[in-house]
Amino acid sequence: MEKYQLIYSGERCGPFAKLPLEEHLKLLKLSEAACEKISSGSSVVLKSGLDEPTMLEQKALFSKRGLVAKHRLALTSQVFHAGLKPLKDVDSNQPHPVIVLHKENEPPQLFSRPLKTEISTAASNNRGTKNEPIFVSYLNYQIGLMVLMVLAAATSLLLLTPVMTAVQSVTSYNAIVTICGLSFLLSSMLMLPRLFQPLQITDISKGNNKIQLVDQVSLIIGKKSLNWHTADLFGNFDIASKDASAYSDGLLYSWNVNHRIEDTGSAAIDDIHSAITQGTIIEVVESIWKKIEQLIERRSSGGKASLIDWDCEPASAVFNAKNEVVALIFNNRKPAYKIVRSNLSDDIILHAFCLSIHKRGFA
Repeated sequence: MEKYQLIYSGERCGPFAKLPLEEHLKLLKLSEAACEKISSGSSVVLKSGLDEPTMLEQKALFSKRGLVAKHRLALTSQVFHAGLKPLKDVDSNQPHPVIVLHKENEPPQLFSRPLKTEISTAASNNRGTKNEPIFVSYLNYQIGLMVLMVLAAATSLLLLTPVMTAVQSVTSYNAIVTICGLSFLLSSMLMLPRLFQPLQITDISKGNNKIQLVDQVSLIIGKKSLNWHTADLFGNFDIASKDASAYSDGLLYSWNVNHRIEDTGSAAIDDIHSAITQGTIIEVVESIWKKIEQLIERRSSGGKASLIDWDCEPASAVFNAKNEVVALIFNNRKPAYKIVRSNLSDDIILHAFCLSIHKRGFA
């Protein structure tokens, strides 16, 4: 069962927030060390090792006492029993490689043609030898998000007049006509982009292991479903803007962008943060804004290559059916992923799942 920590980072609420901080801390009866950290603006762990119901209960109690506590999913040493170890304990002669995606492996900004590409690997901290490469073939044309949205907007506006005319023929209430028009615009902007996007067929191979992914029709922007098959197995990937699942006969792997490791080094590999925006319109807006930020960052850097210390890059975690971490997804300065269990390094399904996460959602 997952265990949680409650973290306090200085935000107060309710009547207690009106008190001077020193008086408030005296009422809370926290330890001297905790009071010093809070006074200096540092984050403090208020509670550890809580199951989810207890965590929610304690979180509410702290809120009544004037502290806004945030919960964090904690990975304990039990998570590492199947092979995952803090990076300081990993054999330095056999580092887990980071698989770095190049521009052609990312969702297209405007338009992309069918192509075959090789994905390179880099050992942690950009040291070490390269591992066996991964070859990817994209067999269809693909349209970028901005082009899709322009096409959807143009089509929606062209169809808006006949739609509103049809509604006016049924009712004379202007308010109802306006609501129907706005509802049509919103639904068409969410659904039409996926209709304009050609379905993608992707072949991925690593050594003798091969897998083929086939897009399925999905009308909702930010959602994607892919069927996959290897020589022995078949199943599907369900990909959204902030979560994903891989299935065969049952659940194989799952991913959620809110389960983040802020530092993948040994000092902080057990820190995974859980956000509360999943399943809301906020996550869609955040995804769009993140893509804009990444585009601005790349333009401002002028495309200059820089060495990345992957051990210190924030990453989200991929879990297997036993809730064990099996891979890390990097998507901060450069899209990449790392499989952290040696026995899964040649698992072509896991490689394809990680690659699909990077081409998720709108593309």
